[in-house]
Amino acid sequence: MSHRLFRLLLAILFLTPAMSRAADDPSFNGRTLTEWMAVLKDDSLVRKRRAAVVSLGQMMSGNAEAQTKAIPALARALKNDSNAALRGQVANLLGQQPVEVAAQFLPDMAEALRNEKDADVRKEISLAVGHYGKLSASVVLPLIDVLKDTAAPARAAAADALGRIGKDARRAAPTLVPLAADADRAVQYAAVFALGRIDPDDSESASIAILAVLEKEMTRGPKAATLGAGIGGFTGATARDMEMATAAIVSLGLLGEKSPDVVKAVAKFLPDADPELRQLAALTLGKFGIIGRVASAELRKAFEQDADKLVRAYALNSLCSSYGAEAKELIPALAARLKADDDYEVRVAIAQQLGGMGPSGKDAIPALREARRDSQLKVREAAAFAIRQIEKPIEKPVEKAKP
Repeated sequence: MSHRLFRLLLAILFLTPAMSRAADDPSFNGRTLTEWMAVLKDDSLVRKRRAAVVSLGQMMSGNAEAQTKAIPALARALKNDSNAALRGQVANLLGQQPVEVAAQFLPDMAEALRNEKDADVRKEISLAVGHYGKLSASVVLPLIDVLKDTAAPARAAAADALGRIGKDARRAAPTLVPLAADADRAVQYAAVFALGRIDPDDSESASIAILAVLEKEMTRGPKAATLGAGIGGFTGATARDMEMATAAIVSLGLLGEKSPDVVKAVAKFLPDADPELRQLAALTLGKFGIIGRVASAELRKAFEQDADKLVRAYALNSLCSSYGAEAKELIPALAARLKADDDYEVRVAIAQQLGGMGPSGKDAIPALREARRDSQLKVREAAAFAIRQIEKPIEKPVEKAKP
């Protein structure tokens, strides 16, 4: 072997471990991951420790090994660092990590939230754990404690996080219900959002609380107001808050409390000036089954007269759902709109509803046969299929042979 080749092999031999160490210990702004972790733990200057958090965040981005190494250091800082702003910064960074590594620090976040004295940091931790949804079930009890916080932004963040956790947070319902009437609009919004998603054992109490919110929004002016930049950003308004009304209607639909009072309150939004709110109201009314029939007059008017095709289609579906087995009573109204509606997609939906009635929809066959001459192919196809559904023979159950 030549001396040149031997020296080359030696260089490769000694260089390889160094390269491996560099890959294992990435650097940023002149320091390695290990060095930045030491700064975060030991440096007496807050600005340097905060710079360490930024640097660790940069090195963790897209680097699973760096995430695994840095998370314990960050979790320790979240629980022990003397500076509240830094602790909030760490909570924010942990809330940005991939869900695959969340289990490594969520128990630490629960512990930190239980012991945290600063309201802003409690808010940041609550927001962070909310990003991980049902994975944050271990943080439910500390979040419930934050619902009682004197600081509104912290209460709002905790309520929002509990809603994102979902059914595993149902024990929070008794504490969330009063927050639906909170003086702070962002807290109120987050409570309404959460109550619809945690599947509370007492859905009636949750529905009553949300219903009060919805009825209050109905008394406001028609011009929309918004919650601003996010949790805690609401500035107050006397005009209707469209986000609040939307959240209330969605949550009532998710709760599915089959109450005539709930149905009537949602139906009041069918003639609203905002088409998206009308769409939501029409769609949600279909979730209440036959109890929705108390709003049949409003649904029928929306189906026949609303200018928005989605409102008409959603109202159609909800109207038929509210009649259940007696949907054949709607055949004259549906047959008339099958011919008269301007939008072919609504006409298709009408044909599908008629076909879905099966043999009980036989009185609709003349209208469906006429619809087979519709100018739109999809309507013609839907009408033909509906006729087949209605005319198919009823299958009789096969009688078992007697022994």
